[in-house]
Amino acid sequence: MSKWSSFKESQLITESWRKFLTEGDQVLQAEGEIEALVERYRGMLHEGKISEAQLQEGIKDELQQLLNRYGKKAMMLALAGTIGLGALTGGPAASYAADAPTEEPIATQQATAEASSMDVEEAAGLLGWVQLFQNNRAERAGSGREGISARADLAQELAPLQKALRQVVDGDPSALMQLDGHSHELLQIFQKSFDKIPAAEKAEAAEMGHSIQVR
Repeated sequence: MSKWSSFKESQLITESWRKFLTEGDQVLQAEGEIEALVERYRGMLHEGKISEAQLQEGIKDELQQLLNRYGKKAMMLALAGTIGLGALTGGPAASYAADAPTEEPIATQQATAEASSMDVEEAAGLLGWVQLFQNNRAERAGSGREGISARADLAQELAPLQKALRQVVDGDPSALMQLDGHSHELLQIFQKSFDKIPAAEKAEAAEMGHSIQVR
């Protein structure tokens, strides 16, 4: 992975990702509601008030309501940042938003076309940026069983995008065109936040990205 010092990584996370997430009020609000939902359903399951089947159906219905309220992109980030949902339901948390219809098909098509012309430095910067997001979420998840499950779910969620970005860094600009729609939408989310940070931080993220090896 990265050759960077943990201090530098923490500095970037603090100055950039946390700033972005703080500004993204919808993401934070959605995270809070999802975490409250997880705690409520965990308590009902523990007390024997609902069955596993009722838990699955109830969570699905309530997440659909949140999806309608906050939109797919905000919910994808919120679900990725939620600790415990995957462990409670037995599947990756972000899968609850994966099958929702794309909000802006024209914008997504444009982003797909732009992705095909992404240069090496931008891809390296985004690869470092995605890794910083993953590090930030791992830090929040903790070392317990649910934290381990949340980190594994997130790693699975981000793996196709990380592999494609690594391929672009290695000289294959067409790699991003092979991503499925869900991973393309994740790419849009990361690009939007990456575009907001100062040039110096982009350069540092690119330096980090060049050193990341993706399996």
